[in-house]
Amino acid sequence: MIRNRYEIIRQIDKGGISKVYLGLDHNFDNEVVVRTLKKEILSSHIEDIIRFRNEAAILSRLDHPNIVKIYEAFEHEDQYYIIMEYIRGESLYKIIKSGKK
Repeated sequence: MIRNRYEIIRQIDKGGISKVYLGLDHNFDNEVVVRTLKKEILSSHIEDIIRFRNEAAILSRLDHPNIVKIYEAFEHEDQYYIIMEYIRGESLYKIIKSGKK
């Protein structure tokens, strides 16, 4: 449990510096995306930590139907988190890679 609110259910993706999980927001009883920095990034890559935090700040200012909403970003117990809207379906990456239109 993260901050007595978010529960990680399962990993759904990973990128170069982060892991992405399906989570549950117990305050509102809905599914969310929980994005965290990989452990190896936390120990020695300050530039990636700054980039992760900046990305959260920039995304939180965007408001468009085709962009997921950022609910919050925070540091908790030496880990960085971005909590985002969860939308069911295939990831954009998988759709692009498959060539679907």
